[in-house]
Amino acid sequence: MPLPTTIHSRVDPAAISKVTRLFNNSLHDVLTELFQNARRAGATCVDLDLDVERDGAT
Repeated sequence: MPLPTTIHSRVDPAAISKVTRLFNNSLHDVLTELFQNARRAGATCVDLDLDVERDGAT
């Protein structure tokens, strides 16, 4: 059986209103998620490059 070429997802709007952290995209939230995922994956090192500019960070 071939894999689908497109995957569609749906999220209940009530869930989004309860979990705004996932959709906030603040630098703090992104970094927190990055480190939590690394820890859960058993990472022993995280290499992070941060460029801060007037209009935001990358």
